[in-house]
Amino acid sequence: MEWLTPLFILAVLAGVAVELWLSQRQVTTVARHRGTVPAPFAASISPDEHAKAADYTIAKARFGRIALVWDAILTLALTIGGGLAGLDALWRRTELAEPWLGLAVIASVALLLQLAGLPLSLWRTFGLEARFGFNRTTPMLYLSDLAKSLALAVVLGGPLLLATLLLMERAGRWWWLAAWGL
Repeated sequence: MEWLTPLFILAVLAGVAVELWLSQRQVTTVARHRGTVPAPFAASISPDEHAKAADYTIAKARFGRIALVWDAILTLALTIGGGLAGLDALWRRTELAEPWLGLAVIASVALLLQLAGLPLSLWRTFGLEARFGFNRTTPMLYLSDLAKSLALAVVLGGPLLLATLLLMERAGRWWWLAAWGL
């Protein structure tokens, strides 16, 4: 199975390359048409509003490239870099039984990914969106939303993940079908 590792890396890099290429095509097209409001919208959108929307689209696409590369780096670090194996080894020291061990590992990965994406989320909200006047979020509202999303992930995702792990353990060869049904 050693041949799968280079294939996996190639797939991740190819996916990133395609996404970057598509992003560049979008930016080029939006920039080319920035100064002209399409005829069906000319009566309802001013040239300044259209240009602002184009500028926002371009800035958002460029920021998206950074997020895309960051996500690819995290994916490779967690997989071939040994991040998942390291977290699993740390949790195995606690001698938790399955499915609790699996739940702890997956929850740790989810939390780690959330923390790793936090700087980008903050910049998107308070940098990029604020620059174009689209941000109405206060820091307290941002933190409140973050806490609510974490609470929902724990309350809804935790039991669902636990049930899936139990199905994997006890439903035999066709566990995936039962998990899909769940």
